[in-house]
Amino acid sequence: MGEHMDAVSPLARMGRAVLDMGLRAALQCVAGFRTTPGELVADRRRRMDIVNQCAADLQPLTDQCREHMPEHIRRMKSPHIHVALLACCVKACGLPDAQLHLDCALGFRICGEVEYSGMFKHAPAAEAKENYECLQDDPAWSDPAWNARLHERTLRDRDNPAVAEEVAAVWEATIKEAGARWIEGPFSQADIEARFPDGHLACRRFGVDQKGSIRPCDDCKGNKLNACLQIMERLVCSTPELAADIAAEFAHVFGDYAWKPQFCTDDVEKAYRRLARHGHSLLDGGCCR
Repeated sequence: MGEHMDAVSPLARMGRAVLDMGLRAALQCVAGFRTTPGELVADRRRRMDIVNQCAADLQPLTDQCREHMPEHIRRMKSPHIHVALLACCVKACGLPDAQLHLDCALGFRICGEVEYSGMFKHAPAAEAKENYECLQDDPAWSDPAWNARLHERTLRDRDNPAVAEEVAAVWEATIKEAGARWIEGPFSQADIEARFPDGHLACRRFGVDQKGSIRPCDDCKGNKLNACLQIMERLVCSTPELAADIAAEFAHVFGDYAWKPQFCTDDVEKAYRRLARHGHSLLDGGCCR
């Protein structure tokens, strides 16, 4: 107990000790406009004008890239990712993920080994627990066996009064997504077989209640697809501590507390729907009416 009483809590660290160099540089820049906030607005506009001009200059290159992208990515709902601008931004900012623009152009892998991007927390224990190719030799878990089992379960759920309301809500939400072009479908079994002549892996769709509305989710755990993914990073989201760290850094730079921080968040609609899967990782979602 005495040892712990003498220890310094991680929450007691100064913000400047935990913020990355890029964020600290941005903070220092903003702090320089403390007495002239109007000039800060003008400075941001000038910077955005430069970015917008770069985007316009690079648009023809992105258009050329799109001509060589897989068909399923070219069919995605606009606005599309400006891959040429993204590549330049990654290089200009010194970000370690030099393959990000290629993943956006060709699709992200959701099966097999994914190279380390250096953008998130390293998780060396995140080994793949299953091998997709080996599962094809398993009579219980090969794609045809799983697809047939899932099809039977989907039909049972459709006819089960206990879950009929949930199934109907997921179906309605899925059709709404298709109507807005976030996904494609619905397809018959014959359509699926025609689209994937070399075979396919189906996944179950289920609903998550979010503030009174149903968000359809694809269950890639039940079909063991998640277990076939090997990624040595773990996604870490920003927490309220980040805002506290930024405020502490401003206090350190200013040397006083005669100011009040203001925070806002930016949200991208259907963010994950804007990122395509790699062609060899395509799968279809299953819900039935």
